Amino acid sequence: MSTVIHSIFISGEPSAIFDFVTTAKYWTDWHPATVGVSGQIEKPMRCGDVIRERARIGSADAENDWRVTEWERNQRVVLSMPNTRLGDLKITYTFVERDGGVEFTRELVFDTRGFPQDLADALTQQMESDSQIAIARIQKMFETQRRSK
Repeated sequence: MSTVIHSIFISGEPSAIFDFVTTAKYWTDWHPATVGVSGQIEKPMRCGDVIRERARIGSADAENDWRVTEWERNQRVVLSMPNTRLGDLKITYTFVERDGGVEFTRELVFDTRGFPQDLADALTQQMESDSQIAIARIQKMFETQRRSK
């Protein structure tokens, strides 16, 4: 299994940050691989919600359902996507309140063991890059939105 973990500090009110990050309609704005979402995307996710994601990783397109399998308000959300070409995917969002905002961590777990080593390495590098871009965009989008209000 491979794990990609990135954290960033987001300034603002913790519940507003949680709601923003867990509202899937924004995924296409902040995650480079997400080209479309549907399902429960208009409000912050809750346990049991399903979000259908259309994604492009490198030159490969995929469409699958994420299910919210764990949810703790303002602290943690876990999304699971079983039986993909990258194994049973799992994303965990963790929110730790700090002075003036939240330390947000995004952890992605996936499996590249079924791929040749060079392709597995390229996929892992792509996931690392996309995740780093994503959390930086989340921070910028939220903080810009907050300042404009």
